[in-house]
Amino acid sequence: METVAYLKGVLADGHIYERKNTIRIVARQKDGEWLNYISSIITRTFNIETRIIKTNDNVWMLWSYIKKSDIQSEILEILLKPLNETRFEDDKDKIAFVKGF
Repeated sequence: METVAYLKGVLADGHIYERKNTIRIVARQKDGEWLNYISSIITRTFNIETRIIKTNDNVWMLWSYIKKSDIQSEILEILLKPLNETRFEDDKDKIAFVKGF
C-alpha cells in the first residue's frame, strides 16, 4: 500500500476522474523527468501504459485510463476518496503519502 499512498499524495497536485467503468489519472508538471518516474509507478502498479506529452505552455502532462474492474477495491477506494477524508493506519503509508504530496 506504500506505493498507493505515495501516488495518492502525488495526485493531490493532479486529478482522478471517475467514469462509469474507468478512472482517469491526470497530472501536470514542469518537470518531465518527475512525470516519467510517476508514469513508471503507475505502469508497475496497474500494469498499464501512460501517455506523457508536452503542452503548448511548456508543461508536461501525464494521463492514463484504468478499468475499475482491474483495480483492487481497497486501492480504488483510496484513490477515489477525497483528500481530506484519506486516512492511513500504517506509518510507512503515512510517510509515503507525505513524500508524494
